[in-house]
Amino acid sequence: MPTNAVNMDALIPREDFSLTAAEAGGQPRSSIAISDLDGGFFSASLRKPDFQRETTSWSPLFGGRIPQEQEKIANQTRVLVNKTVGSYASYVAGAKNQANLAPEMQARISMLGRNSMVVQWVRASEPSVAEASFFKINQAAQPIDPTERRILEARSSPNAIAARAIVRAGAGHAYWGAFSETAREQIELRAKEMWDMLYSPPLGDNPIKTLDIPVAGRGYNTLPFVFDLVNLTNDVPMPTSASSKTLPPSPAPDLDGQRTLDFLNSTRKHVSRITGTAPESLGLHPAIYFYGRSGQFQPVTFLAAIEFVGQLVAQQRLKDFQKVRAAMEDFLFANKVFNSLTVTRLGAGARSLYRIAEMYRRIMDLLLAGKTTAEVEADLFQDADFGHLAMAKHSTPRAADKKKGGAAGTASKSAAFFRDAMSGAAKCHICHAAVHRNSVSFDHAVARRDGGSGDMQNLKLTHPYCNSSKG
Repeated sequence: MPTNAVNMDALIPREDFSLTAAEAGGQPRSSIAISDLDGGFFSASLRKPDFQRETTSWSPLFGGRIPQEQEKIANQTRVLVNKTVGSYASYVAGAKNQANLAPEMQARISMLGRNSMVVQWVRASEPSVAEASFFKINQAAQPIDPTERRILEARSSPNAIAARAIVRAGAGHAYWGAFSETAREQIELRAKEMWDMLYSPPLGDNPIKTLDIPVAGRGYNTLPFVFDLVNLTNDVPMPTSASSKTLPPSPAPDLDGQRTLDFLNSTRKHVSRITGTAPESLGLHPAIYFYGRSGQFQPVTFLAAIEFVGQLVAQQRLKDFQKVRAAMEDFLFANKVFNSLTVTRLGAGARSLYRIAEMYRRIMDLLLAGKTTAEVEADLFQDADFGHLAMAKHSTPRAADKKKGGAAGTASKSAAFFRDAMSGAAKCHICHAAVHRNSVSFDHAVARRDGGSGDMQNLKLTHPYCNSSKG
């Protein structure tokens, strides 16, 4: 089966049972046949409760908005289904005229007509009882990821609502639907803006063949990452690692939508410092900070960059960063494995992101002190917090980079593209570091107030922050 994930969450509409709870009369049916799902009363009444996990982790379709990447995977899934078992329409047509069907197809149709699925009912007058039953049943078979469980249990809290709004670009099932019309419109507008900041332009195929990549990777199946981003930018405690069983408490439920909007605004403020064209944007290049050597988006390093830049702002040290930015980013790009080694050692949680942010600060301070790159490495290797980075000098090529017969895999191709493309990337004429397409600003070499023209010869590429803070 392909390893790409398909978003199946929109196949059954969601509903907040706490708002619509009602005890249905009659005797529950004991089974469901495939014919029950082909229109009629039963299929039209099916609803998925808000406390049900997102069905976005199915390997081989989002209400109102389907990301380009998801459309491609959905088409691949259709091709796979048609090739292996056939479409549902082919079975419906075959049931009406089986004379010319292959024996295998006749057997399948007969089986579908005879078989049904046993239904397990939870008889409860309160949605909370059904919710407790859901968690018990799911934990027994396939334990829910701690982050996913935290999102489900805190689904009425502003951090969970804000995260769901962002990953849906303000569309699809409205977890914020109980709020006033004004609040809903504001939440949806801000969420769509955030989605565009994170996931535009869409990430293309592997291997990567362009530097015009989104800052946050592919725009689907991203709820855990966005949830962590919302929490980090709103001072909500995060688990120390992705596998932590002890989860921090969640904020109180949002009753009117204002706190959700506040959370979205705070997240936007932090993200706008690292990408976009706002005057405060440093325009960090994702190929340096947010993607691994093989072209995979690394959520922890994105969060680490958010934390690092937040510290620079709080300590009023953006000018310090600007002074050594080009040298620091050259160092980080050449030593991408440092991030991977840290995540391997500490896990993909808060410990890693804070350690990586501290590493960034340490590198910046050492370069400000006039240290060479070799001296920066030596300093890190001798520090107890960063001694594990010395493993980079003894690591062997990744198994994913090895192919029999010398054939190159996608990881090797992406790494080669990044290596060569970044050497010729557009540079800011003020700090001399790479400029990303989402954060392009133009500076007048001779200021307009001094008579400088708007001709091409007088315009220089810059980061928004470098342009707005010069002089």
